Amino acid sequence: MTLPGVEGQEGGKWILINSGKLIVHVLDEEARAEYYLESLWTSETSKEEPVRVKGKFEDYKF
Repeated sequence: MTLPGVEGQEGGKWILINSGKLIVHVLDEEARAEYYLESLWTSETSKEEPVRVKGKFEDYKF
């Protein structure tokens, strides 16, 4: 069994855990609003962008 690699523990805003077969991103609320990773994965074919209000995600469908 391979031990996971962990990055970002020092700052704590964005931690990445890489176990080889699975990668987990853990972000605090501020980092999540800034990087908005959810926009990379969408099941919709619409080119319309979701509305962002003060770091909150409105009308976003998973």
